[in-house]
Amino acid sequence: MAELVGVDVGGTFTDVIAHNTVSGRTCIHKVPTTPHDPSVGVLEALRSCAKEIPSSLRKLIRFFMGLPSPRMQSSSTKAVEAG
Repeated sequence: MAELVGVDVGGTFTDVIAHNTVSGRTCIHKVPTTPHDPSVGVLEALRSCAKEIPSSLRKLIRFFMGLPSPRMQSSSTKAVEAG
């Protein structure tokens, strides 16, 4: 997995972009959103990128996530610094 990851959970699709700052490789994936459990779509998208940019989540520097649901507004568009 890359060091920088951005995820957007939309009503129809979940998009992920991951960038490895060491190799310079970037991965972009779009998977169907799973309304009953958005984490399923997020994990599927992350797994897809992990296949393209092998690395460890221990190297994750930043994870950005956007969520459309009003009930999730409090956690929307927050950046978390890992490590």
